[in-house]
Amino acid sequence: MEANASSINVSRQRDALVQQLQGAETRITELDRFLNNMQNMAARVKTRYDETDRLRQTATHECETLRAELASLT
Repeated sequence: MEANASSINVSRQRDALVQQLQGAETRITELDRFLNNMQNMAARVKTRYDETDRLRQTATHECETLRAELASLT
């Protein structure tokens, strides 16, 4: 009888551990998806920042050119 109860107890513990493992695997999958989404978002933000910085530099250069032309006309 004790061996049977022990076997049942071990089986229940194993089932509980399997459920915990499945839950952990689900969370890992969700975190991997979240990480991937955040990496993609960071890449898009960097692309937008780089483009904005390039446009700012172009505008600054054009402004300096116009100032120099204005100074030469006055």
